[in-house]
Amino acid sequence: MKKLLLATSTVLLLAGCNDKAPKEQSPNDQTQNVAETETVVVEQTQSVAPEIQKIPKWVSENKVTAPLDNIVDGDETYKAVSYCKPHNCAGDFMIRLTGKDNKEYSMVVHVKDTNGAITKPSEYANYQFIGNPDDNMKGLLQQALLQNPNWK
Repeated sequence: MKKLLLATSTVLLLAGCNDKAPKEQSPNDQTQNVAETETVVVEQTQSVAPEIQKIPKWVSENKVTAPLDNIVDGDETYKAVSYCKPHNCAGDFMIRLTGKDNKEYSMVVHVKDTNGAITKPSEYANYQFIGNPDDNMKGLLQQALLQNPNWK
């Protein structure tokens, strides 16, 4: 995001310093130039946005936090923490593993609100991985998920 803002600022600065521009520009021409520049920036932003993993809004707002047992993989130990959406812990939650190097991997779980999800939530769950975990790390996140006694 910082790079995008820097690029946008640079484009606007260069557009303002264009010495080949006519000496007399009406205010309408200047407004049109700015609008065209803003359109290009918006289009560039929209093309980049899908590549970013979107974290649900509730994760960055108020959330309920609970520690889990540490996850051990060989000689590496990961601190495990569970977060959930207030008033909907069974339906929306996230598990985060943090290693010694403070690298974080997360798995956001959304369980569809249906009667069957009460007895078998895993059959109605959608998973979103954050932090680009490899298959081994995804397995460790699943292992942390199994610490929940209600997860079947």
